[in-house]
Amino acid sequence: MYGRLDVLHAKLIELKNEVDLVLAVGQFLPPNPLCSRITQYVGSAATRTLPVPVYFIDCASEVFIKKHEVDRKPILLSQNLTFLGSCGITELAGLRIAYLSGSYDEDVFKQKWGRGMFTKANYTSAAVERIEKQAFLMRQRGESIDILLTSEWPSKVWSSQSRAWIAPVVNKSCSSPAVSKLVANLRPQYHICGLADRFHRASIGKKGRSIALAHVRDRPTFDNQLLWWCDTLSVRPTPKKAIGPVIVDIEDDDLEILPKAELQVMKSKAESEAEALE
Repeated sequence: MYGRLDVLHAKLIELKNEVDLVLAVGQFLPPNPLCSRITQYVGSAATRTLPVPVYFIDCASEVFIKKHEVDRKPILLSQNLTFLGSCGITELAGLRIAYLSGSYDEDVFKQKWGRGMFTKANYTSAAVERIEKQAFLMRQRGESIDILLTSEWPSKVWSSQSRAWIAPVVNKSCSSPAVSKLVANLRPQYHICGLADRFHRASIGKKGRSIALAHVRDRPTFDNQLLWWCDTLSVRPTPKKAIGPVIVDIEDDDLEILPKAELQVMKSKAESEAEALE
């Protein structure tokens, strides 16, 4: 977005009532915090309000990432404009959404000890582990991830033509092996990413879909599919799955064989306790 909220606003008006909420990835905020295009929507000088809720992550905002790491709460910039946070899983409109702000740096990613989840706007492996642990607890409750938001592309994508995992044809700085790991482990319905300035749709496994978005531009670019910067999705929350009993194999050595007379005593005792309760 780079702060071009006026372009998004115009697109939402064009779509009228077709959109319930917006999810944005990549570099959402402008490089210059005083950019007039965003100050129309935030701060004391705000004169405009987006017509639907907009939730975003950001690959470069050290200030917002640090604030979220301290407060652990989404940051409301103004009505209908919210920074989701640094990393985690949340629920919006019934959808379970995992998100990872920041960007990948190989050295920072590996050196998590003493660095926390982030060093400036670079995430460490601890940030990815936080998301994976939350997703693991969800799976224990029979829940799964509907949407994964990252700024970067995965460093490996599935090629249905080659029937293999291959490196995407984008600048290496726009992709991340950490994102590949998240996509593989979380298995979301949709993975949405950006940053490489290229629109792309692909399959993830049997049921998932990956959507990469191009940069927002002032002039309409919808005559060139590679430059599409938005897409509309109709997403239903994944139904919660019933968790079946865990079957544990028991070795014969683990069983204590009781004499028949002792078993009869235990049975009589249990029947007496049941009568007493009645």
